[in-house]
Amino acid sequence: MSNNLSLSKRILITAGAVLGSYASFGLNSYHTPRGYVPLAGVSDPSLQKYQGLKKTIDRIEKEERIPNDLLELIVLVETDGKSKDRFEPGFKKRYIDSKPLNGLCNNIYQKLKERNPNLTIEEFKRQLATSVGPAQVVYATAIDLGFTGTIDELREDETNLRWAARLIKKDAKETKYDWKKVLTKYNTGSVKGKPTKGHLERGKKYKQFLQKRK
Repeated sequence: MSNNLSLSKRILITAGAVLGSYASFGLNSYHTPRGYVPLAGVSDPSLQKYQGLKKTIDRIEKEERIPNDLLELIVLVETDGKSKDRFEPGFKKRYIDSKPLNGLCNNIYQKLKERNPNLTIEEFKRQLATSVGPAQVVYATAIDLGFTGTIDELREDETNLRWAARLIKKDAKETKYDWKKVLTKYNTGSVKGKPTKGHLERGKKYKQFLQKRK
């Protein structure tokens, strides 16, 4: 019994060290051959949503032929996989309000207006300047890439991740798929832009997480 107890203690100590190393990154899950396991004792909610997206992310990265982990990194840095809406007033002022709607946006607005006669142009412009879904894709950006659906459709995980991957691929000539440039371009619209405070630091943390997971 004493030998078994000693072995159990050793296992618990080893497991605690592993969990502690991941917790030091501020992460709340770790990876095993059987999948993701939430970290206990961490104040942040577990990455349950992100875990559920993992297979879809891997598949879309392959289908869109972008390097592994880039789409995953975007999702982790932007939202931890939790779908949400974020209105971008600066984007609206600079790119939406400063000029008439282009043909693509106007066509979509007219179609939406047929379904919902009460939809005003100002409400639609606000939609255009809103980033949605687990990858925080801006509606206007998705339309520029060829998306023709509604903002509700863009919120859907599969659709959202698909258009995020296509945006990453579109910017490849500038970013060379360097993770820092990818995050900077995605966050600011330019590889020379100044990301939101803490954005690249968060990216570095999750990049280390993804490397340790392999």
